[in-house]
Amino acid sequence: MGVYLMDQGLAALGPSASIKTVFLLLGLGALLVLTAYRSFAFYVLVSSVLAMGALFAILNAFVQASDLWPSEYWRVAGLVLNTGGLIGAIWGVGCSIKNNYSKKSEDYVR
Repeated sequence: MGVYLMDQGLAALGPSASIKTVFLLLGLGALLVLTAYRSFAFYVLVSSVLAMGALFAILNAFVQASDLWPSEYWRVAGLVLNTGGLIGAIWGVGCSIKNNYSKKSEDYVR
């Protein structure tokens, strides 16, 4: 949405709106899907990178100048969206660790 607005000569929805960001997030999302059941360590790594990106975007909402967003509404909307992404990434890593641990404990024979 932000890239489209910039193409139309309007203000972006936030400071991180760019076509590079769109492709980076699409690539990382595809990696999450591809690695979900194949590589535990790589899935955790990609999820952690996405969580750090969301965390930095959340911090930017508080630290960056307010004129980087078209209005306070879009600043709060980005904050809410990135908070959801951060929670999702942490939840995904937690569930992945839980599932990986429970699979190992099922293989354990006493």
